[in-house]
Order: sequence, then C-alpha cells, then structure tokens
Amino acid sequence: MEITELEKSYIAGFFDGEGSVIVRMAHHKNGKLSYELNISIGQNTLDVLKFIQSKFGGRIANPNYGHIKQKHCPDLRMESIRASIFLETILPYLRIKNKQAELAIMFQKLLFPKWAKGLPKVKVTKENWESRQKYYEAVKFLNRPKFERLAEVEQFEN
Repeated sequence: MEITELEKSYIAGFFDGEGSVIVRMAHHKNGKLSYELNISIGQNTLDVLKFIQSKFGGRIANPNYGHIKQKHCPDLRMESIRASIFLETILPYLRIKNKQAELAIMFQKLLFPKWAKGLPKVKVTKENWESRQKYYEAVKFLNRPKFERLAEVEQFEN
C-alpha cells in the first residue's frame, strides 16, 4: 500500500468528520458472544470512498434503511485487522476520533488473529473477555454526544 503523508492527513481529517469507530458486540444463535472492531465512513460522493478503498481496501455499501425517509448515503466499511491497520496508519493525524482509534487498536490486539491460518487456536481467558468488554464500553462511551459524556462525568464527580 503506497500512501503519502499528505494522503494520510487528508484521510484522517475526512474520517474525523465522516467516520465512526465501533466495537460491536454480537450475540450468536448458539449462545456465544463475540466482539469485532468496525469502522465506517459515510459520504454521498463515491469518489472519496473509492480513493480511500484503493489505499486500504474494505467494501462500499449502500445501506437501505426503510424506516428513514432520507437520501441513502453509501459508506466504506472495514472490519477487524483491516480496520486496525487503517486506524494505525491515520492515528497521528486524527484530532477528534484519536481516543476511539487508540482504544480500538488496543482492542484488536487482544483478539486472536483469525486470518493467521495454521496457528493453533488459543482459549480466551476470563481476563481477556473482561478486557474486551472494557474496550467495548469505553469506545461506546466516547461515541456518545459530548453533552451526554460531560453529564455522566459530572455525576461521578459529585
């Protein structure tokens, strides 16, 4: 992946304004719980999304939310290790989502790399599950609107 410092800073600024960092919790039919890092960048203009996709990969989706009466906005999505590499690359230039990105990168490092074929499976420890939950909660908290976060912090200070 060839990417200049100028492109990294442009993409970081764009992601700060139009992107989101999510640690998703999934409940599976078999009763198991899992966590996954996801990023998404929404934009009406496909050219920008295709440019970022050419540098980092991912997939462009055009979600159709039937319950929302507005124009559909395509978004670029990345998961797991690809999302972590994306965030690590642009992290020095992030100004708004830098804390979410740092937490997401640390979260991803907790996970067993499913993409690494041939490696022995590792049993997830209780401490590792608890750490995953903490990162999930921390990113979820940082993704709240600022006024909600401030109210919650003030509540703990009193």
